[in-house]
Amino acid sequence: MDETEPFEAGDQADAFGMLSDPKRITILQALWEITDEEASFSELRDRAGIEDSGQFNYHLDKLTDQFVAKHGDTYRLQLAGIQVVGSMLAGTYTKGDGVDPIPIDDPCPACGGSLLFEYRDEWVSIDCRECDITSKFGVPPGVFAGYDRDELPDVAQRYGRNTVRQLRNGFCPYCEGEIHPTVKTLDDAETGLPDQFSAVPFVQFVCDRCNMDMTVDIGASLQDHPSVVSFYYEQGVDPTELSFWEFGAVTRDQASIQSEDPFRATVTYDKDDTQVTLTVDRSLHVLDSDRVTDQ
Repeated sequence: MDETEPFEAGDQADAFGMLSDPKRITILQALWEITDEEASFSELRDRAGIEDSGQFNYHLDKLTDQFVAKHGDTYRLQLAGIQVVGSMLAGTYTKGDGVDPIPIDDPCPACGGSLLFEYRDEWVSIDCRECDITSKFGVPPGVFAGYDRDELPDVAQRYGRNTVRQLRNGFCPYCEGEIHPTVKTLDDAETGLPDQFSAVPFVQFVCDRCNMDMTVDIGASLQDHPSVVSFYYEQGVDPTELSFWEFGAVTRDQASIQSEDPFRATVTYDKDDTQVTLTVDRSLHVLDSDRVTDQ
């Protein structure tokens, strides 16, 4: 049985070098805009506006197999080509001067205080007015295009939720590389949170390919786990209608380390005097789920 890996990593410089000529970008964009998704050589050349057939063929040949697939006499974008055009479209938006603070209706997960949303330099900040807790994550400016100002906090929380879901599924949001989670405390994970949150478990997600490093609180990390989803449904709440930060677990009452050897951490979700507590190991595998109702 052949146990060799079916895919090999290519040279990054070579891949980006293929896109160095503006004519090749034009070809990708032209193929993107074709309604039928596939185009003949002549149709694609006309759409790209490159009159010299030999020159067009040269640039198309450079793109073929990496960004463009050829099927018989027609061409279509490979997934890599789609991602290139999509990235260019997202990159056409600029952040301007950012967004001034917008009050958020949801309470702070640590103290119940008021939260403020702010967007600067392509980073969302969610800050509590009463305590020192803050949450930051990157959001491309194109994500907010087309939305009114008062919609931006909801757009940001949906984007953040989607990012964490992708991390939990094992894919890097930047390069699609393999992600590995590790449950750590503030002492050995960079979270940006103040000292009063020390000893609270957080989840550090690291990409094997690009070394992307993102730290997320354990409550948000497990919000889509079946035990959490079913808990909220049984309490008459649709968890998809809760905001991303409502799942936050950033205090010792909400999440804690139970033992180091073997490593065990717990996170508790509370609704209407009923709690569900999940126990996880160092790799964020859920080992147990326990539900308690206050009498």
